[in-house]
Amino acid sequence: MSLLNKFIKNYMTGILICIPVFAFILSFLINYNIKSFLINNKKNEIYDLKINIEELLKNTSTESAKKVVDEISSKKNIYIKVKDLDNNIILENSEIKNKKIRKNIYNFNLIENNKVFAKMKVEYANDPYKYDIFTENLRKNIVNSLLVSLLFSVVFGIFLSEILSSHLIKPFIEIKNFSNDLKNGKYNKTLPPSKINEINELNDNLNYLSENLKDQNEIRKRYGQDIAHELRTPLTNIKLNLEAIKDGIIPANEKNIDNMILETDRLSSLIKKLRKSYNDNNIENEISIEYFNVSDVLEQIIFNFKAKFTNKNISIIKQINKNVFTYSSKDDFIQIITNLLENAIKASNENGKIFLSLKENKKDIQFVIEDNGIGIKKENLKYIFDRFYTTSEDRNTKLNSHGLGLSIVKNKTNLIHGTISVESEINKGTKFTLIFPKKLII
Repeated sequence: MSLLNKFIKNYMTGILICIPVFAFILSFLINYNIKSFLINNKKNEIYDLKINIEELLKNTSTESAKKVVDEISSKKNIYIKVKDLDNNIILENSEIKNKKIRKNIYNFNLIENNKVFAKMKVEYANDPYKYDIFTENLRKNIVNSLLVSLLFSVVFGIFLSEILSSHLIKPFIEIKNFSNDLKNGKYNKTLPPSKINEINELNDNLNYLSENLKDQNEIRKRYGQDIAHELRTPLTNIKLNLEAIKDGIIPANEKNIDNMILETDRLSSLIKKLRKSYNDNNIENEISIEYFNVSDVLEQIIFNFKAKFTNKNISIIKQINKNVFTYSSKDDFIQIITNLLENAIKASNENGKIFLSLKENKKDIQFVIEDNGIGIKKENLKYIFDRFYTTSEDRNTKLNSHGLGLSIVKNKTNLIHGTISVESEINKGTKFTLIFPKKLII
């Protein structure tokens, strides 16, 4: 049974119980009050009758009094009998003498000059409706009206219950549809506020759950994209170096082989780090600090791109200070420089130039990478660190890039408390300047 049918059924049950009970109570109260009114009114009539008969017997003859008594008793359906003190019947309405409707009995003493001269007995029906036809008809009309009202109330109640049930069930249908959307991975909807506190609280909780699931889903997607991006560069470098060795461009000496082994080790370390961060549900901010030689790491990165430089005949101009050390995240530093160098190669034309600089002072390390490639429009510079940002003219669209590299660079730079700035001009090139603290404190 659906929830809507359940609501309608419950409403109908309540209506079918409440309306007859209400009608019964109302009918009982009407009948009781009318009956009480008639009984009290009858008592007053009997008392007035006693006074009238008393005056008749005092002032008129017995025959005249009998005519009046017969007329009253017939009209009011009352049995009247008057006896003198010797128990002789003075008056008696013989017309209804033998009728079996007399229940209530009243006995009165008739008094003249403060002395009892006769006794009167009055009997009338116990059911007050027997002696008041008009009121009986009125009572029946009221009861019939109640029955008709009851019938219309039931019909109207059925109609109203369906409307009210549909209105009440609407938030639950919305919640059901919303939960189905969540189950199917659709997180772009929200439940509206409700005037019912409990439903409103439930809606808030489900909206919060939807937002969290949406964020988690975005993080998972971004994580997968970052993995693909970060793994692609070292794999490409290894592949190109191997091809260069095969083609005789690079000699297969111990140094070149050791460099490829180091790049393979870095790739393996990167995979372990990604797996660990995923298992720890900390897929963005995992950081491992160590003391390392930035100059040597930078030279190693440049060497890993040697095949790419050769393919495009790119010249490398280096101003790298020797033995520049830092206490920071080596893996994040490598990812930052690798992504920037990868972007510089993509942005450079054949026979282009890339300038690399590494300097230090007492507190900071400054790294500069500059190319003379296609450049970036000034109005687009503020967007280049946005995830998936690309334009048809700018550097990130070349060679199947997806706009991830600079976003990763920005995130990693912030992670190790560095800063990054960019200057660029179309068809003249782009310059990135990064400043890192010598000692990272987290």
